[in-house]
Amino acid sequence: MIAYGKVPGAWALPLFLIVTGATGLFFGLPNPVAHQPLLVLCFPFSLYLLAVTAPDGKKAFARAWALGLCGNGAGLYWLVFPMHDVAGMPFFLAAPGVTLLFAYLALFAALAALGLRSLRELFSSARNNWIRLLLPPLLGGLAYGGCEVLCGRLFTGFPWLCLATAFAFQPGWTQAASLIGAYGLSALLAAAAFGLAAAVLERGAPRAIAAFAALMILLALPGYGMLRLSVAHEEDREPPLSLIMVQGNIDQSIKWEPSFQKATLDHYLALSKKALLAYRPSLSSPPPDLILWPETAMPFYFQLQHDYAAELRDFAVQNGLYLGFGAPGLIRDPRETSLLNRLYLLSPSGATADVYDKEHLVPFGEYTPFAADIPFLRDILQGMNFVPGVSNEPLRLERKNGQRILLGALICYEAIFPALAQRKAAQGAEILINVSNDGWFRKSSAPLQHLAQASLRCVEQSRPMVRATNTGITAVIDRHGRITDRLDGLFVDGTLTATAAPCRDITPYHRLYPAPELLMTALALFLLLRYTMRNMKHRTKHASTA
Repeated sequence: MIAYGKVPGAWALPLFLIVTGATGLFFGLPNPVAHQPLLVLCFPFSLYLLAVTAPDGKKAFARAWALGLCGNGAGLYWLVFPMHDVAGMPFFLAAPGVTLLFAYLALFAALAALGLRSLRELFSSARNNWIRLLLPPLLGGLAYGGCEVLCGRLFTGFPWLCLATAFAFQPGWTQAASLIGAYGLSALLAAAAFGLAAAVLERGAPRAIAAFAALMILLALPGYGMLRLSVAHEEDREPPLSLIMVQGNIDQSIKWEPSFQKATLDHYLALSKKALLAYRPSLSSPPPDLILWPETAMPFYFQLQHDYAAELRDFAVQNGLYLGFGAPGLIRDPRETSLLNRLYLLSPSGATADVYDKEHLVPFGEYTPFAADIPFLRDILQGMNFVPGVSNEPLRLERKNGQRILLGALICYEAIFPALAQRKAAQGAEILINVSNDGWFRKSSAPLQHLAQASLRCVEQSRPMVRATNTGITAVIDRHGRITDRLDGLFVDGTLTATAAPCRDITPYHRLYPAPELLMTALALFLLLRYTMRNMKHRTKHASTA
């Protein structure tokens, strides 16, 4: 076994590991260049080596933080585009702004490194090689999952770069999320990478033991997934929901201009009518159950713009279908008027059947925390400062045969939070709906990563999802996370006609929730506390002998 601090190379090896881990994170996560999911393991692999080979805890923390900083930059580089394109900031000013976010997110990698050191120290004296070699990577993987949970919870949370996201487009790899959730799947992937890293530090039989355990995890995940998918069968217990999703591709720079409101409405109506004509060539043909438009597809106040509202209601009545669309909502009281990011559902009679108000808002994108008045954010917010909604029950769609389908709505990045999808399923949602607008992020990794995150929610809850987006990626995902239909191309307008089968199955993860997250988080916090206490004890002892 190689001892701490004995790996040669000073900063050469740490620098190599930082570059390797960050590069692996970019190519491992969905991206428009070359997506190779297994490369995502380079990030936890590098993290383990940086943590346990550093000469002391401070250097381990600093090196892991540098890895996290570069990794988040590689995975979230696209956050700079709204700052430049919408707020009008030059790149040399926009980049430092998002780097602050990367620096914060990097802290979770640094904390995971301290947990790994704590585990390595705890089991380093174990005589049994199996215990010494297997428990640190396995428990370290669970602690890593706990750090992802903390990243998704603290300060509103931003769990975008979840390791499990890398494998979302390979459903055979992700079916374990139905048992332990996406964070649990990340924990197993990290444990496998940690095991491979531990093997690098060993020789002879110990190396074989560590590598064997890591490979067993990497074989077990797709093995279980293929088994689950092979026995899965879609039972048509109820007729599937038929719908048309419209991708309007409205330019962000003109979307909220009052002079363009009517043109936007006409554009969506024209695309919808064209799709309806293909769906039902004659009026005697049954219409689809639902037409779904994206988040804030209608850039006006539906409650106030009565002429435009009447056109939308008339469209639903004339075609005898439900119409779902995003638009700003208002809540008025004598003191102030609150602005909501709302999804409206109009019934075939033209009445407002239901609404869903976004409950988990994007800080600095939809509201400014602490009521801060930051000049460049005014352009990103485009004059709108939203408040969290309270109307968050599933949308109710009543079919002509009397059957009711409950639709669990998730607006924009709400799809990246397991807790929100969990709540929708607990409320009885049979189909998840995700309306979004990723037009802020150009043709970057963001739309692909967002779609991948959404597919993990389907696996966790065994619910299909329909996604209507402004610029892409509009798609249908089945309850196993498989993309069954999608509208190809980003920044193109078009429609997608598809079906989604309602499902009421309950996954083990749903029943266990939130136990997996709590256990992983408790382990991560315990290891950090243990490391802190040992460090304080060592300092006290050193001071007393000085």
